[in-house]
Amino acid sequence: MHTHRSKFTWLLLGILVSPPIQADVERVEVTGTRIKRMDIEGSANLQIIDRERIEQLGAANLSDVLRGIAANNFGSWDSGGLSSASNVAHANIRGLGESRTLVLINGRRLERDTNFDAVDLNMIPVAAVERIDIMKEGASAIYGSDALAGVINVITKKTFQGVEASIEQRVTEEGGGNETRISATGGFSTERANLIVVASFKKRDELARVDRPWVVDRNRMVSSLGSPYGRYRSLADKSKFYFGPNCPDNLQRSDGCGFKYMKERSLIPAEESASVFIDSSYELNASHRVFLGGRVTNRNNRQTIEPHRLDFEILPGDEQLGLFNGLGLTTGDGVEVQIAMPDQRVDDENTLNYQYSGGIKGDIVGSWEYEVFGGFSRSFTERTRTQGEYLEQESIAAIKSVSSDDLFNLSKNASLFDPYAVTTDRFTESLTTESSIVVSGDLFELPGGYVGVSFGGTQQYSEINQGQDQLIKDEQTITGPGFTVNNDRTVNSLFAEMVLPVSDSIELSFAGRYDSYSDYGNTTNPKAAFKWEPLKQLSFRGSASRAFKAPPLQELGLEPFESSASVKDDQGCRIAQSQNRSPEEIEEACDFITVILESGGNPNLKEENANFLNVGMVFEPSRRFYFSADYWVLEVENGLDQGESEQAIFDAAAKGIDITKYGASIERPDGESPILKAPILNIAGNRSTGIDLKIQHNYRVLPTLTLAMTHDYNQFLEKKREDFPGLGFTSVLGNYLNPRWTAVNAATLSWENQNLTLLGTSIDKHRKIDPDNGYLSRYTRFDLQYRYQNDFIGTVALGAINAFADRPPTDPDSIIRVTKDIYNVRGRTFYAKLTRAF
Repeated sequence: MHTHRSKFTWLLLGILVSPPIQADVERVEVTGTRIKRMDIEGSANLQIIDRERIEQLGAANLSDVLRGIAANNFGSWDSGGLSSASNVAHANIRGLGESRTLVLINGRRLERDTNFDAVDLNMIPVAAVERIDIMKEGASAIYGSDALAGVINVITKKTFQGVEASIEQRVTEEGGGNETRISATGGFSTERANLIVVASFKKRDELARVDRPWVVDRNRMVSSLGSPYGRYRSLADKSKFYFGPNCPDNLQRSDGCGFKYMKERSLIPAEESASVFIDSSYELNASHRVFLGGRVTNRNNRQTIEPHRLDFEILPGDEQLGLFNGLGLTTGDGVEVQIAMPDQRVDDENTLNYQYSGGIKGDIVGSWEYEVFGGFSRSFTERTRTQGEYLEQESIAAIKSVSSDDLFNLSKNASLFDPYAVTTDRFTESLTTESSIVVSGDLFELPGGYVGVSFGGTQQYSEINQGQDQLIKDEQTITGPGFTVNNDRTVNSLFAEMVLPVSDSIELSFAGRYDSYSDYGNTTNPKAAFKWEPLKQLSFRGSASRAFKAPPLQELGLEPFESSASVKDDQGCRIAQSQNRSPEEIEEACDFITVILESGGNPNLKEENANFLNVGMVFEPSRRFYFSADYWVLEVENGLDQGESEQAIFDAAAKGIDITKYGASIERPDGESPILKAPILNIAGNRSTGIDLKIQHNYRVLPTLTLAMTHDYNQFLEKKREDFPGLGFTSVLGNYLNPRWTAVNAATLSWENQNLTLLGTSIDKHRKIDPDNGYLSRYTRFDLQYRYQNDFIGTVALGAINAFADRPPTDPDSIIRVTKDIYNVRGRTFYAKLTRAF
């Protein structure tokens, strides 16, 4: 039984929270500025997750940590996927898309996964993380491209004395997906030098879809991916499929023989990974210090997919054509047959990711400081299909050589394909080199303090290569040709920033950045912000900025490819009606149709732009109470395709919009499927407004017992999207994967050397995939953790993810009943972790 608590109840509970961040008398580095500050609470909408909170979340990886942020619960990708996609996890602030959230490590860019144009959070070991800063506003004036929705800056541990080791085991109640994690941290720190090394290892079992029958509908059985019992249709009349003669009675359907293909797939792949992180520095003298660091991660995962479908034609003159005589279909032109191959497809993926960097920083004169930095990073992923891939034409010849009676006998024919089984490889590679110099210091004094200035420049070279082996290139296998990309760019940037303490209570700041790209052009992005503190306990903040995202290298240089898409063609429907076609032909033309898509990279792509406005306030009357509220407005222009581009282009054409102006065209060959010719385009727009609330409070219940509670709440007030210029903006708020609000609440009881934490993550209702089928209900998941610390045994953490085993809302009308994008599909998971210092 589900008990739904209103967001207002949580808001009232949230008035009880942990203590606010305390200011330091020293100047510290803060995300969102290169000028060191005396307080972390500045003009930016910034949220910080410290190491204590990371431990309380019971996070197995960085993705789990960031799901504890309300603004990141709008469609963030978890590990795994609904296809053979890489075992990746992405951040997605405000649901604007994972490629529009910039992820940094210690203020430096991380290489992006070329398949998704986003940073894979799994590459950062949680054991190395000291804190995470989440900046929930545009930041291109500081950091450059990709910071449209916000910035996530992962701050790693800098100093450590001694050795610490931890071991953790996670077990799911329903089986599958169990994990073992081991990590060790060692280091030393002296007056002049420090070194820290963090090593970690993870092993996770596969979570198969059959292990979670409530996630996918295994009774949705007819699949275009093919049935082991086969199906066929006439080449003269392709309107109807027939099932193979061996199809069991309970699997017979109107359009073929049923196939429970969902049970064949991995829900979360099996994985083994190891990583090492190193950070060090050495003081040359009182004014200068050198620093060196690096990290390497090696990850292997295995994903299982249903068998390939083999399509072939039996033409007049073929002996097997006689099998279909008298079965109620026209065979004069031949028959198209679809059968499933005997083996599941198994993909083994290996990713090697490494980075090293170094530099020198120090004092120039007075308050002026400098930093010179250089770094290199490389990521290489190879996906090898070790099972289930076959040479296509040889397999067709083999199946056409059997007798008519054995054509659909999969078990008997399985050995036929053994000689044509092959191993194939696909790969993606990206590398980045970066160098920068930054100078900062004080100019002169104003009534509120010294004017701080920072300026500098960077140069970055990036290169990506994506391809496949010769078998796939030559289209010899059943799998079609993969994407091929070979591209590179150089980016030169200049930036400057100024903070003006006009008075004791008013601070203004300005920033700007100029980026010159070798492949598409130049862009300049400014930012202005203020902070007003009329009282020590009360401050107001605001910022206005312009952000951008450069066209991804892979989308500029992607080679042409052909695929298909399902769309409603209103223009084609009207054409069929005007030509007085038969009722059946008109009905077919006015329903969803399959169109041929000819697409590829677009060297004329422009940057995506975003205008961001944020105004907020912070109220901190005591060390025990903290409240912040921010209102924000975000507008995106020139957005790249957002998954609805094919339908949007057909809709635009039906409305009379000149689609050729944007580089698209539709051809309509007589008697054939329409052909959409459209490269990747800048055609989408997005408008969103919302509020962020955060409340913290703690108090002493008993002399030895304290209670701390937090409330983090994100509410969309408006979310509109335009998929093609001229179609107009339409609201998507409340639609599938677009809940109106999310909230994360935590309560921690602490006594002596123990604490107990209850964490609740709530997601508002949103419509099902088919909006006519109603809503996925509001959902709250509770996590529970108990921690005990002892000088002898160390720290023991016992916990349960989804402690009350509340299943997410399901969509019985969809094959995918529960989406992994915003819900946890592992079910109740128990974990135990031991951490000990030596």
